[in-house]
Amino acid sequence: MSRAFLILWAVVACSCLSVGTSFAELPVQTRRGIENATQELAEVRVSAKQFLLERFDKKLEITRASTKLTDEERKSLIASLEAERALFAKQGSLPFSPSMRSDLLAYVGKLKKAELAYARAYDNGIAYHARRGENEDAQTLTTEKEKTLAPQVIAVWALSLEGDPENSYNRTMKSDGTTQNGSWMMDENKIVLRSPNAKAPGGAWILTCIVQQDGRHLTATNQQGNKFEGKLLLE
Repeated sequence: MSRAFLILWAVVACSCLSVGTSFAELPVQTRRGIENATQELAEVRVSAKQFLLERFDKKLEITRASTKLTDEERKSLIASLEAERALFAKQGSLPFSPSMRSDLLAYVGKLKKAELAYARAYDNGIAYHARRGENEDAQTLTTEKEKTLAPQVIAVWALSLEGDPENSYNRTMKSDGTTQNGSWMMDENKIVLRSPNAKAPGGAWILTCIVQQDGRHLTATNQQGNKFEGKLLLE
């Protein structure tokens, strides 16, 4: 299947433009802004996936040719990268291994930029209808925007307090930076999970997570020094 066909399919699938008055009555500039942002988002969702797949391939190529790793280290890293690539290609599971972190951040950045432009374009249309008291039309555009930008589950980690397997729970990470009871953020070195709780120091439990090389296991510490272990749950 060609990349051009995938982009065309994504444009059709991503487009949520209403054929009713909520879209048709918008000023030309506002309407074109929504059309352009919708197409751009669809194209970026395809190109960003292709970008990350190509970065997997490049990383595998570099790893296979590396002379700095032992045979055992090389085989282990190749197996981890191939497993992460297969999961991403098949079901969109994001790679969390340290070796893919910078590429993952770039991938997320590409999507976020296009999503912000899409949201701004729709917000212009929503504001236009709101100023004119056209609340039903404004709500139609709001619903379309929310449907396209609905956060997706990108990972579910099973966490347990080290030495106490009965003290365990799952933490679901969503594409908008939220979890089922808080938020998460990621940088080159770590993932930080923040869960508001009146009993926690400072009003929130903060779990700093270091993902292991296989991308499927992590170790974590909260602000009181309690240690946790985590495993990525896969479908």
